[in-house]
Amino acid sequence: MTRITIVLGLLLLAGCACGGPQGPAQAPAAQQAPEGTLPELEHTDVTLFFPAEDGTALLPEKRQIVKTAEPVALAKQVLAELVAGPQEAGKVRALPETTVLRQVYLTPDGTAFADFGPELPAGVGGGSDTELMVVYSIVNSLTTNVAGVTRVAILVGGQPAETLNGHLDLTRPLKPRQDLVRG
Repeated sequence: MTRITIVLGLLLLAGCACGGPQGPAQAPAAQQAPEGTLPELEHTDVTLFFPAEDGTALLPEKRQIVKTAEPVALAKQVLAELVAGPQEAGKVRALPETTVLRQVYLTPDGTAFADFGPELPAGVGGGSDTELMVVYSIVNSLTTNVAGVTRVAILVGGQPAETLNGHLDLTRPLKPRQDLVRG
């Protein structure tokens, strides 16, 4: 009964804050967008890392994403762009196009936990070089673009992944590898 009372009280307060029976509060004219248009969103550059066609290195690619001060939202946008694949010649997709990002968690010690669906390991074929490029595409892209992230742990279905296709140990968070980057 107490929760219901609190929720009703909050709803009443929200109604009062919106102008109550007199109607909704009006924003100052300078902040309102013209009727029928959306306010323009501010964008920022990020650097993503995709495998080179020959599979021997990660190549940087600049993208523009919606600017956000929220680190988790930024991390999600970076990973969504990785799933979308490269836009420049000479690069190949790092993550299978069916990859589902379930969630991103950031801890105060600088660790990002990227939680993917089972599509990620199911779509990673090839040998150890392929797995290395997939994993460090994720790790380097997050650590380069999200302030405070120094290492990345990969989860699958909410559980720590041991590996993606049997070659690389993912049981601990990984630091970026700049030695894999070319260009």
